[in-house]
Amino acid sequence: MQPVYDNHKEAYKTLLTDEHQIHRESWLEQDTLDTWRHNRIRAPIEVFVKNSAKHSWLTVGDGRYGLDGAFLLGLGAKSVHCSDISDSLLEIAFSRNLINEYSEQNAESLKFHDNAFDYVYCKESLHHFPRPYVALHEMFRVARLGVIITEPRDYTVEKSILSATRDIIKSIVGRKPYRENNHEPVGNYVYTFSERELEKFLLGMHFTNISFFDTNDAYIEGGEYIKLGSNARRDKELINQFMREIKRADFLTRHRIRPANLITAALFKNPPSPTLLVALERYGWKTKTLPKNPWIAK
Repeated sequence: MQPVYDNHKEAYKTLLTDEHQIHRESWLEQDTLDTWRHNRIRAPIEVFVKNSAKHSWLTVGDGRYGLDGAFLLGLGAKSVHCSDISDSLLEIAFSRNLINEYSEQNAESLKFHDNAFDYVYCKESLHHFPRPYVALHEMFRVARLGVIITEPRDYTVEKSILSATRDIIKSIVGRKPYRENNHEPVGNYVYTFSERELEKFLLGMHFTNISFFDTNDAYIEGGEYIKLGSNARRDKELINQFMREIKRADFLTRHRIRPANLITAALFKNPPSPTLLVALERYGWKTKTLPKNPWIAK
């Protein structure tokens, strides 16, 4: 196992201490700005559940009480298995009837057979992994229909007009363009993703169907404790600040000045059904059919 995975497991042990109880329990509060924010990011997967509630799901990197799986169950999904590198908080979630199934899984070596689940869902976890494309390949292996991920966008690859202009000016004056090279305290490098890289992942395995949904997100420190209905002046100011940041980012994306900072991508093993395609389009997903490999059998 990669040392970074060991570090993540140790971090979960720290979360279970009394010192962090208030923080971890705040994740379960339904009326906070942070819960609203995460549900907003999860919202695009609704179209898949509404299209067919009978499909089975696996969530990966779902260690915060299995809340991604709980969201799917809340939408009406009938079969959801939650997983993470540590099952410590998943065990608690199961005991509280928040989730139905769970297991401890290393995303780079999932202990499931091929096509074990209809869909695999990984929300904002892949960028923490030491070898994300190994993990993505594993998710694709155990999915029968497809994999859905939500990850931060790589602005180095998918530049905005503003950042491209800034890089040109820097090159003119002899300065290096900006590059994101971030690491987290547990030791992992923070990966970012582009639509083109995900398309290439599919093309390399000779699959051709992919859909994208753009979401802009913002982070307000302490959002886990801010109640949406709070009358406290400071809480109202922070909520308004968050909403302004989202509104500004959406304006820039809508006018193609800057791409959304989060990519939700559905990578399909087979072409989506006509009814799902219609539902995706109505919801706002962009669906693409990539070229087939002309050198292999149809």
